[in-house]
Amino acid sequence: MLDKVDYAGSVDGDKEDKSEVFEFHGGEAGTPVIDEAPLTMELEIVDIYECNGFNNFICSIVNTYVNEENLDDHGKIDYNKMHTVLFEFPTYSYILSGDVIGKYRKMHENWGNKHK
Repeated sequence: MLDKVDYAGSVDGDKEDKSEVFEFHGGEAGTPVIDEAPLTMELEIVDIYECNGFNNFICSIVNTYVNEENLDDHGKIDYNKMHTVLFEFPTYSYILSGDVIGKYRKMHENWGNKHK
């Protein structure tokens, strides 16, 4: 999907019709949900801040759609199965995620034991 995502994110919707790039359906909140996307989150904009010439959107998640094969045994999203891609500013790079490097509230235990 990355080539199509890159295209859709780099062309101006006022100048080009991007509706044919992906097959999609409407989500519960009316957001276009890409059919082939393994994970989609419908967001509601809560606030907008401009910083260094960019609009930064503060959002609240309204709905989450995920393919069943990307869920764990408890029905929660298993990001290790998905290896999501992040878009990073200011380098304009795509970054593959997925490797767990530590567990919350566990990593400090070794440090804490050494510094008592």
